[in-house]
Amino acid sequence: MPDASTYLIDLSAVTYLGMAYAWEINRFKKHHQEKKQTITFKGTTQKSTKMLALTTEYAPTETYKQKQMPFVYFLFNTLGFHSVRLFYTFYETLYFLGMCVVGLGRALVHPRQILLPNVLIYIDKAGITAIPIILLTSFVIGVVLSYEGAVQLTKFGAKLVTINLLGYSILREAGVLVTAVVIAGRSGSAFAAEIGTMKVNEEVDAMKIMGINPLYVLVIPRIMALIIFMPVLTLIADFMGLFGGAIICYLVLDINFQFFFLHLQSVMDPASFWVGIAKAPLCGLIIGLIGCLEGLKVTHNAKSVGEHTTKSVVKAIFLVIIVNGIISVLMSYLGI
Repeated sequence: MPDASTYLIDLSAVTYLGMAYAWEINRFKKHHQEKKQTITFKGTTQKSTKMLALTTEYAPTETYKQKQMPFVYFLFNTLGFHSVRLFYTFYETLYFLGMCVVGLGRALVHPRQILLPNVLIYIDKAGITAIPIILLTSFVIGVVLSYEGAVQLTKFGAKLVTINLLGYSILREAGVLVTAVVIAGRSGSAFAAEIGTMKVNEEVDAMKIMGINPLYVLVIPRIMALIIFMPVLTLIADFMGLFGGAIICYLVLDINFQFFFLHLQSVMDPASFWVGIAKAPLCGLIIGLIGCLEGLKVTHNAKSVGEHTTKSVVKAIFLVIIVNGIISVLMSYLGI
């Protein structure tokens, strides 16, 4: 460095000058040239000279600034993107539903295609082991509904209407809905994580190579287990919800258990009970379908397993609530 305004870059020991280093040298050169300082080179070869010239020629002369997108364009772009993605998700789910329905039909015609022990295993994992949390959750829901109804209706001298409110809400809506939400968060996520982990470990690909259809081994047994056992769980949830409500009616309204269930039997029609039970297999189908679909969509990394497990819970709960609401409105319209 002869003086403070001159810099010497010695490249005599450099055998190969890569593009990244050439860019950095030119950036250094430009920075000091802006300060009216001189940059000289020593020991440059023909190749390094060409690389420096190339990176100098195509180097950006000014910093690129991204233009801000107009709000209207941004709004329509976002709406369009999410609309297309929603349509594709609906199409993908509907296609997978068709495959599962065909698989279930073949399973009924040819039961040997389905591993029955697997169905029993998933009934135990997804159903029987979920009974304690269903008992606790349904009991709390029954207590809360009964207490809130008792406090408000007693002000109008209509404490017996609390039993009517509790019976209709538990049997028609809350029992099956609470059960479906618990199973979606507990078993639906487990289905997605199990199948997703198998995708990461390439076990699903190995099944296909061996000529085994993953649909009949991984998907159909899980869906069948939920379809079979969801009505049982809903029945348990209904009983525990009514039992929790009966306890609150006894403590708050001084209504004994015998009168509670006799009055409930007199005001409730069997259709209300069967509407709730009839929703259960459909909710089981939705939860199993979404859980298995998201598991099969996992790519070969651990991050994807977490993402699709979360999506399985969100989508299953969302669809269960939407379908439950549609059926409830339809049943009310039909007078059932």
